[in-house]
Amino acid sequence: MQRSDAISVLIKSNMSTENNLLRRLHRQAFGEHTGISSGCRRDINRIKNNYHHKEFSLGCDDAEIFTDLAWELLGGYIANNDHLENIDLVGCHLTDAKISFLFGNYKAPGSLKRLKLSNNTFRLNGIRNMVLLLRNARNLTEIRMGYNDNINTECF
Repeated sequence: MQRSDAISVLIKSNMSTENNLLRRLHRQAFGEHTGISSGCRRDINRIKNNYHHKEFSLGCDDAEIFTDLAWELLGGYIANNDHLENIDLVGCHLTDAKISFLFGNYKAPGSLKRLKLSNNTFRLNGIRNMVLLLRNARNLTEIRMGYNDNINTECF
């Protein structure tokens, strides 16, 4: 089982030992010591806890601090949120790997309507990693990927 698959299982799990591990991973990725802004940490907790939080916008300063673990956890939280409609990741330094962490296991009920991914650096493999998202986000009406120079060089 790959690490991202294991994290997805942990996020969905209700077992106390696994919940303790998930809490530790969450603190490691998003704790105060990371330098991630309090507003970003608050929004991530709302997504994680499936609150009626319809929009998530990640600033480039916070995105630069994110570790691979943070991207994986955020992807799992997004995939398990029933209310999130708009995600804005413009200028967040998204690479193919980060897109994979975010959307590679996306099996959500389909609340997502708008996804903004402009001004990033992912390539064709990043788009391939979005296949589950594109299949399962049945309410998705808008994807913005403009100004991704690496996509433009791959004949898009």
